[in-house]
Amino acid sequence: MKVRIGSSLLFALVGVLVFACTSSDDVIVATRPDASAPIFVDSDGGSVPDASSSGGMCPTANCPPGHATCPHSQFPCSDLRSDDNNCGACGNVCPQLAGGNGLNMHGAMQCVDGQCKLSCDVGYANCNGLVEDGCEADLVSVENCGECGLACPANHACLGSNLSPTCECTIYGSCGACGNFCPENTEPPFPEEWNASYDCRAGECNKPGCNTGYQDCNGDFDRADGNGCETNTFNDPLNCGGCGIKCLVSEGEICESGRCICRCGARCSQTALDTDVNNCGACQFSCPEGEYGKDDHASRACTNGVCGFRCAALWGDCDGMTTNGCETNLGSDPQNCGACGVRCDAVEGQACVDGRCTTEECTIK
Repeated sequence: MKVRIGSSLLFALVGVLVFACTSSDDVIVATRPDASAPIFVDSDGGSVPDASSSGGMCPTANCPPGHATCPHSQFPCSDLRSDDNNCGACGNVCPQLAGGNGLNMHGAMQCVDGQCKLSCDVGYANCNGLVEDGCEADLVSVENCGECGLACPANHACLGSNLSPTCECTIYGSCGACGNFCPENTEPPFPEEWNASYDCRAGECNKPGCNTGYQDCNGDFDRADGNGCETNTFNDPLNCGGCGIKCLVSEGEICESGRCICRCGARCSQTALDTDVNNCGACQFSCPEGEYGKDDHASRACTNGVCGFRCAALWGDCDGMTTNGCETNLGSDPQNCGACGVRCDAVEGQACVDGRCTTEECTIK
């Protein structure tokens, strides 16, 4: 017996993948099966394929785990793990911190792993565990130096950037321990041309070594007939900043303060001038910050010596207007999925998740 399945129910499943190259991951777009392909006919009395069998990947409106299409979302398949307006469930909006009277709370409530949590600005922390007053602790302080509860001892200050502050002794001349002073050196001084002295080195008193800006590049410091720390690494183009570090003298570089630079203050190599936002195309030509705000997902860039801007990951400048930065969400927009102009299948209701059009295994019915 021959069995014929209507063409409206069964297609030859041909998975077509279109790849669009982006600066990050490739984008995969699945098209609908070819409706003009021949139908399956059982010509030898065998059974037709089981309805649960699969053949390739097809577009789908079904959201992957952790995502859902919420009523007020701009795009389908919102990420419930990170969407501040649909955190853990549709409509669950993460509250704003109530910083009244201009009080800076140094943080914000954000959706993290499906829960609204307090996220602190760099250099601040919620040390008292209360959400009401936000991130109240300054991590560049003697009470909380780098982390909650890490207090600096007496005669110490919390110094450094807010990325990595440390407790530093405030008593000048200490060696090995705060307030520990070295006894007077009794060894005879080195010849002046040796550029060497006895000093506190690695926490030990009166240790011999090179003065700041000098190194023993020929390795004869311990020899009686040596010449000490003969190399000035502040200005020697053959040992700039350290022994054996050579500047590109043929391209006009000089050694200044231990750095190989052009006389105008930039690296001389063409590669550097092609990419350096502070010396773009020419020394001391700094790319302007532009008109981008903090929500424009754009930052200034130098490409082939020409100033422009660079988009953050999964954001794009799809309208071609430089004044509004990178306005398009390439991670969620079905009309620009993974790259500008890459469209998901609107007929099938295909969503864009993490820069890829949603697909699932095709089933034969």
